[in-house]
Amino acid sequence: MVHSAAVGSGEPALRDLNHHVFKTATGNHTLPVPPDGRLRGIRLR
Repeated sequence: MVHSAAVGSGEPALRDLNHHVFKTATGNHTLPVPPDGRLRGIRLR
């Protein structure tokens, strides 16, 4: 069992996530999709 509690407002995490989403959305690369159409193991750098 894991107990967790919120710390802070989460705004820094949302800013970081926003940065990664924007970079992915505006990047020149597409994600390789296997023939079955299921994405696995996506990592953020």
